[in-house]
Amino acid sequence: MYLKQLLNGMPISVHTTNRDGKILFYNHASVKLWEREPNLNECRWTGAIEVYDKEGRKVLEEDLPIRKSILEKREIYGEEFLIKNLSGYRNILKYSIPLLDDLDN
Repeated sequence: MYLKQLLNGMPISVHTTNRDGKILFYNHASVKLWEREPNLNECRWTGAIEVYDKEGRKVLEEDLPIRKSILEKREIYGEEFLIKNLSGYRNILKYSIPLLDDLDN
């Protein structure tokens, strides 16, 4: 319970998924960034409406940093993206760190 309160109080967007991309947790800063509460039965990997690379090309689901980080079991630091939310676009830096259990899941 304390960890959830700590993460919700952070001023940066934090969300977690399982290996299949189902969003398991997102904090208040994520809702502010995405400008919506994601539908957990429909959204995979992110609550953003769409994601674009810094050149403006749409990023496909298989190329999302959080997906690559989890499936490739590696950390990804400082990739620049644009996300589409309800009011337009926001520039973000993405950091993805896989947190795996003892079985490497």
